Amino acid sequence: MRESKAELTDRLRREGRWDAFKKRREELKAGGVPAREAWYQAAAEFPPDSPRRSIEPCVEWVDGKGDVEGAKDDLEWLLAAMYVKLPPGVGSAGRRALLEQLRTSSSLCEWFSRQAIERICAPRPAPPRRTLSELLGSQAAN
Repeated sequence: MRESKAELTDRLRREGRWDAFKKRREELKAGGVPAREAWYQAAAEFPPDSPRRSIEPCVEWVDGKGDVEGAKDDLEWLLAAMYVKLPPGVGSAGRRALLEQLRTSSSLCEWFSRQAIERICAPRPAPPRRTLSELLGSQAAN
């Protein structure tokens, strides 16, 4: 069943992909595609987000697999959402799916909170420090 334009618009806004959709639709129109057809072509390029795929950067980040763009936003959203009742449809499908899992298991919720807070608050590595003798040596060479 195809989504109506209103349903597609609402879903893309919830998923945070509305601006990307509009940009793609405008690119198609600029390329000579009629406006109505551009809408449907762009819509085909923005299927509903898979819950796991949409939250994967957050999962990887919590697992310590490096800095993944967008993961910190997901973590902060999830941490805040765990303690408040959200209206239906708020957040991406991935965020809502993980939130539901966290809410059903207190041990998972506790573990996730601890891991997420550690990752969000982790200090950035300090640049390598130079010793005084290195600094004095570099000045002597000048």
